[in-house]
Amino acid sequence: RERLVSEAARDADQRRAAMRAANPKYVLRGHLAERAIAQAQQHDFTEVDRLLHILAAPFDEQPEHAEYALPAPPGSEPVALSCSS
Repeated sequence: RERLVSEAARDADQRRAAMRAANPKYVLRGHLAERAIAQAQQHDFTEVDRLLHILAAPFDEQPEHAEYALPAPPGSEPVALSCSS
């Protein structure tokens, strides 16, 4: 609420546009990478290509790929990565 008061000069649409410009809608999530890797190991690079296409424009609305902006499904195994990943 304090932040909204400090930004009173900007309306909700301006704030929303600024947030969308700074925060990508599409990011490489672990469960998506795992799926692409599993398929690639079977010599099917369709999912790798799809992810490359989607992630090339992470700030854009891509309604046809809306499911790629969702968090991992409930009950999914968390993916642990090291800093050298």
